[in-house]
Amino acid sequence: MTETANPREYSRWLGALSPEQFQAALARFDLGDFVAAAPTQVGWFGQTVFVTSTKGEYVLRGRPIDPWQFRKERLATALLHEWGRVAVAHPYQVDEAADIFGWPYVLMPRLPGVRGYDESLTVGERIWVARAIGRHLALMQELTWDFAGEYDPVSDGLRPFGTAYGAWFADDVRRTLASMREQGHLTADDVAWSEEIVGRSEGAMERGGRPCFVMGDYHPDNVLVSCDDGEWHGSGLVDLQNYHFGAREVDLARVVGVYLDWTHHKEPRLARALGEAYLEGSAHPPGFAARYELAMLRDRLGILTFEKGRALRPFPPYGWSFREYAERHVTSCRLFAPDAD
Repeated sequence: MTETANPREYSRWLGALSPEQFQAALARFDLGDFVAAAPTQVGWFGQTVFVTSTKGEYVLRGRPIDPWQFRKERLATALLHEWGRVAVAHPYQVDEAADIFGWPYVLMPRLPGVRGYDESLTVGERIWVARAIGRHLALMQELTWDFAGEYDPVSDGLRPFGTAYGAWFADDVRRTLASMREQGHLTADDVAWSEEIVGRSEGAMERGGRPCFVMGDYHPDNVLVSCDDGEWHGSGLVDLQNYHFGAREVDLARVVGVYLDWTHHKEPRLARALGEAYLEGSAHPPGFAARYELAMLRDRLGILTFEKGRALRPFPPYGWSFREYAERHVTSCRLFAPDAD
């Protein structure tokens, strides 16, 4: 081991970790001798640490948020790896014992590339990266399943939703609306506007074609990109804890929403570039705009819930109501698909 034996805190979530602990974890999977560790500096929970050994570069992911989180992520990694079109960190090696760190952990290979919203990129590079992410998203969604469904911790497999996908989606939105309204974060107008979107869009969720892989948190910080011979392309996908199989518009709305949001510099050019690249060579399926609007509403309600839970800054910004904040997001498919129904 080349680092000193003093424990170090790489993230608040994981606490202080020692070289001896890293070495023990590496040895459990025969991954060589510990050389160094470094914080990843991304992610709200701080679950990951970069680890270098004599056999390569790895990522340690620890202290699961749910008891089955790592098993759920392992299944998604296996499905994507076996399919073979999108790079993921495989093998995704899970140790559910707590004798080394006090909690289960994962060791996986470190993927090449930089985060899709790397601050060192120029404005021009960010446009090309956005296009690369759009193409990567379209490619990822070619992984489809026989039914709309989610991870089942009991069987460690996939199970269908207990109701029609559109109903499941609408119920999820309505639960959030009720919770946020009860907590005083939504006005009556916010709720009425949202309910109108749900009412006209729920049925469209059943017309979206074969259910595809929905990563659930698809955005530039979870997509790695690389530039080879002057061309940017997606080189990896990370953080697979929120996936299901369902409508392709869900992940599209997520990433466009991130590009449009005030915390990411209000980048409609990037959102347009991504959307245009995503749709290259493909027609809008019937109900595309309606599904997109409902997906974006759900996504923005998720952001509202997240921001109110953290309570670190005023949200929505500028003293807006939720409707005033979310309306441009909900209609944003017009940036790149003006004729979609």
